[in-house]
Formats: sequence, C-alpha cells, structure tokens
Amino acid sequence: MTTNPASDSDSRSRAIGELSLVFRRYGYQGATTKLLAEASGLGKSSLYHHFPSGKEDMALAVVAKTRELLFEQLMVPLADSPGEEEIATFVTLLERFYRDGQLGCIITTLSLGDCPESVAQAIEALLEDWIDAVARVSDPPGERVIAVRVVRAIQGGLVLGLAANKPEYFSDAMADVAGLLGR
Repeated sequence: MTTNPASDSDSRSRAIGELSLVFRRYGYQGATTKLLAEASGLGKSSLYHHFPSGKEDMALAVVAKTRELLFEQLMVPLADSPGEEEIATFVTLLERFYRDGQLGCIITTLSLGDCPESVAQAIEALLEDWIDAVARVSDPPGERVIAVRVVRAIQGGLVLGLAANKPEYFSDAMADVAGLLGR
C-alpha cells in the first residue's frame, strides 16, 4: 500500500496543531501518548509513523511550528523600523494568538518539569531568536535589554493572568509591550 505524500503531510500538520493544545494544557510530562493520540485524531501507530521518536519528536514539531508562527506571522509587522501602527498590529496579533491571555504559552508549559534536552535546547534557541528579532527593531536597534523586557512582559503577563484568572493582567502586559517598543 502506498501513501499519498501530500495527504501524509497534511495529516502531520493537522496533528501538530492538536498536539500543541495538549502540550499547552498538560506540559511535557503530563501529555501522555493516549492524550496526544486522542487529541490528534490519529491512532498511536499513526502518531509514531509521523513522529518516529514518539513524544520527543511531537514536542520538537510543536516548537518548530511555534517558531514558524512567531516569525512568519507575529513578528511580520515589526519587520522594518516599526511605527505606532505596526506596533499596535503586533500587539493585536499577540492578543489574538494568546486568545486575550486565555491560552497559555507552549514555551512555558513545555519547559516546566522534565523535558528532553533536545526540546529544552529548541525552546532556548526559540527564545533567544525571538529576543534577537525584537532587539533588531527596538529603539535604538540592537537594544537587547528592551527586547528581553518585551518578551518577559509577554510571558509574565500570560503566566500571571492565567494563574490569577485575571486576563486583564495580560492586557496590561500588552500595553507595557507597546510602550517598550514605542517610538
């Protein structure tokens, strides 16, 4: 029996989106193969077909997809010397992406507890690249301190808002982000 490569790729891509939700909710340790299979709509054997090394491959695919979304969608408005409008668009995209602070960050939940070194390294690289990207558009350009504050405000606002069940904490953090990036 032959498989259709396009269909196989679509199936894997759809699965990554569903796997992301499981990892967001349960973290690496809590995301069992059973939960991952149920969420993806794939059987365990199909999951291992798409992700031969199991949960570690799944987590790495989710981090890679997060990287893609971050740099191909969220960071786009900040591409070249952003003004007020581009910064406002960036903040709006962040608010949508995190459902106004109601959806936790995959970076946070995957890094809680024990995760394989490869996943930890992928998360660390993603965060460093995100900080570097924000630093390139900060004022003055290359201002890493501001970039760290921006990413810290986003991550902290998410964690604090979710933990306290106060989405307004995330909204306040987004206002801080706009202020930090403001020209």
